[in-house]
Amino acid sequence: MAQTAVQSFGALAALRVLSGAFEAIADPAFMLITSMYYTRSEQPARISAWYVFNGVGVAGGGLIGKEEEKKRREPLMDRRLTLI
Repeated sequence: MAQTAVQSFGALAALRVLSGAFEAIADPAFMLITSMYYTRSEQPARISAWYVFNGVGVAGGGLIGKEEEKKRREPLMDRRLTLI
């Protein structure tokens, strides 16, 4: 959300690097949490669910962003809206 408020390329690049760093640790953290709280026989189904719903969330967010883009035709708003 903070990426929509920046006014320079340097600030946007810094926020994208931070977003990427936090996103990079998400999947390993999901596996670690799953291995800590579920038995060995439950882990494959739980980890599969993490990955499936991660993909569903990304696809759903893309569809929502595309529909919002169709509604608004201001060039600056389109760019900022897709970053939310």
